[in-house]
Amino acid sequence: MSLVLSIVLVLASPVATPHRTTLRGLTPAEREAVQWSLEAARMQLRRAECLKVFEEFQLPDGSTPLQSLEETGLSAEEFLETLEWESGELSNRCEAGGLLATTRYSRRISVCPGFARMVTNRPAFGAALIIHEQLHALGLGENPPLSTYITARVYHWCR
Repeated sequence: MSLVLSIVLVLASPVATPHRTTLRGLTPAEREAVQWSLEAARMQLRRAECLKVFEEFQLPDGSTPLQSLEETGLSAEEFLETLEWESGELSNRCEAGGLLATTRYSRRISVCPGFARMVTNRPAFGAALIIHEQLHALGLGENPPLSTYITARVYHWCR
């Protein structure tokens, strides 16, 4: 009887579920680079210091990405799980030299050619770019602020 009870308790125990990130049409190298960068970004977003970048920028309506995040009821780390990653070749959103691309309030991120190579050479930069795109998904536009400025601020707060 105790063996049966032990089995039932083990089966009823909550099991940690793996992250269910949506990845569409990515090459194996792109898939690995996105997954590695997402994990690094998750670790960075667990630090309160990193979350300051969500307060630094202002959205067109005067709110901040942090306020948009709070409206979702998700943590910054949980919000990453709602983002979808697709091949830039499928979306036609990649500009020459771009590594990731999206638009304001879109949760679909295009992975551009060169992202995987960049992550291989500069792994910490991949996580900064992931958080940069997360800011866009929360409503931050670009130009202004410049893309390079957004990434520099993410890197400053989240490294």
